[in-house]
Amino acid sequence: MPRLPPPRALEQASRWIARQGADDYDAAAEADFAAWYGAAAENARAYEQIRRLWGTLGQVQRQRLQPPRGRRHAAAGAVSLALLLGSLPWLPEWWLAARADHLAELGGNRHIELADGSRVVLESGSALRVRLGQAGREVELLRGRALFEVARQPQGEGFAPFSVAVGETRATALGTRYQVEKLAGETVVTVLESRVAVHCGDCQEGPREAVLGPGDMARVGPGGLETARAPAGADAWSDGMLAFDRQPFAVAADQLQRYLPQKVLLLSQAAQQQLVSGTVDPARPEAALGLLARGAGLQVTRLPGLLLVR
Repeated sequence: MPRLPPPRALEQASRWIARQGADDYDAAAEADFAAWYGAAAENARAYEQIRRLWGTLGQVQRQRLQPPRGRRHAAAGAVSLALLLGSLPWLPEWWLAARADHLAELGGNRHIELADGSRVVLESGSALRVRLGQAGREVELLRGRALFEVARQPQGEGFAPFSVAVGETRATALGTRYQVEKLAGETVVTVLESRVAVHCGDCQEGPREAVLGPGDMARVGPGGLETARAPAGADAWSDGMLAFDRQPFAVAADQLQRYLPQKVLLLSQAAQQQLVSGTVDPARPEAALGLLARGAGLQVTRLPGLLLVR
């Protein structure tokens, strides 16, 4: 199964489909569309994928969504199960790209130095928005996981604290090195050096703030703010490996999902809760998923655009 086209091609294809459904779509617009469609194979591939998805869902007039004559590219077939079940959140990559200042493409980490000298390791598939100023230094983790080495600034006038935001959760550096991870339904903050103050803006019960030291972690979710000791190898991903120590398979699948073009679907609660341990290479994510699954007595079935685990 080929990977999704680049975010820019998906954005342009979405715009063309929306325009083709408008009443003022005329011959001149059709000529412009034909030129765009034939300019690059990735344009045609992006258009085909979104056309088939939107047409199947009845969101646009199907009869108007056709490739230009003479430039028809072979489609990948009917809409894949992956698109229908799991890739809808992945299709509007253009929207994420419009908000993000930094994106890490699938398959590898990205190393970034911010304007204040702070360094960031952005995990595969992750996205970051940056707002630096004298009043404060804040970055927003839009997706995935990032490790921060915060540049120290002198105390006193002009001091700008460094915070990482995920929704209403803030992790403010009182030192130098920590990581933040955005998961489905919760945010995880892990401190590697010095201290970090975690604030939960929308917690209704329990503590709303905690100060973490080296080796501490906090989980912030619907159940409130909980602290614990971080598992061994929590930052191994920043060196190109993923380490798991008796963690639910769902956690491992979520982390490997950042490296996979296919959607991972766990078919049972038992599969989600099965504990796994081991260190794997995310550069070969499908093989890593299979290795962890076999160790947990699970089976991975490969379908077009989809990896089923049972």
